[in-house]
Amino acid sequence: MYKRLMFAAVFAMMLAACTGHKETHLSAQFDDNAPESLKVTVHGMIDTTVYVKGGKCEVDVPVNVTSISRIHAGKAVYSFISDGSRITLVPAEGKAYSDQKKGVHSRFVEYNKWLEDFLATYHQKAGEIGDDKEAADAYFKEMQEKYNDYQRATIKANKDNVLASVALSHLNSDDPKEILSLINSLSPEIQALPDVAGLKKEFASKDK
Repeated sequence: MYKRLMFAAVFAMMLAACTGHKETHLSAQFDDNAPESLKVTVHGMIDTTVYVKGGKCEVDVPVNVTSISRIHAGKAVYSFISDGSRITLVPAEGKAYSDQKKGVHSRFVEYNKWLEDFLATYHQKAGEIGDDKEAADAYFKEMQEKYNDYQRATIKANKDNVLASVALSHLNSDDPKEILSLINSLSPEIQALPDVAGLKKEFASKDK
């Protein structure tokens, strides 16, 4: 376990050096019912408690774009990608926003928003179609194609960060050649992630 954590930490530091940012600045301001403290976890690098004073808190944490980091505030849990930007937690919205609009965390927020909108649109239209099986099947096929295209585009645009792993887990494809080709296009750090390595092993066994 120790070696695995050290492995993740070393790669995270290498990526931080490449981007020129060694830390991510986190801040939060609570309107009401502020917790006494927040627990911030950056996988393989830091697990720390930050105390809230006057409804506000801030902390600098190491960069690690190979994992999704967590902020625990009481019973609430918020996700972020520590990409070296300034990230502000907005408890009222249940989200965290970065000052770098094209940064990895901002792409993570955009990805989740796309999924929310996609599912809302799908369920609304499916409800309107009702019991018409032919129309429902055609709509499902259309939306599945759009969904998979978005996952593929996300993977190709995020070869060096955890978003590629997230999108891979959502991609509906049983084609070993496609999956292996996508995985092999990723950076060594992302290919080494347990989920990605496991997926590669699974599909390699099918591609025979």
